[in-house]
Amino acid sequence: MTNQWQHPETAAETHARLQSQQAAIEMAARERRRKSAGADILIGLVLCLLGIVITVATYNSASRSGGTYVVAYGPIIFGAIRFFKGLANLGA
Repeated sequence: MTNQWQHPETAAETHARLQSQQAAIEMAARERRRKSAGADILIGLVLCLLGIVITVATYNSASRSGGTYVVAYGPIIFGAIRFFKGLANLGA
């Protein structure tokens, strides 16, 4: 940046510099959303699969020897929501 007393920036130069800075900020924000989306997709998938595995495992155990089983709908629903949130942010 130059000293304003030696060579003041014109309005057009200031506008161009601000547009360039704004574009850089928006690009960084998109990159952060993309990285966050990838983490949301992965965590959501793992949670959903974990809930399904717990449900299937306890159901198989209960069906063989009797008793009760656990439907782990919390991790399944929360994982699905996080997965689809990640997909939505990936496309944004």
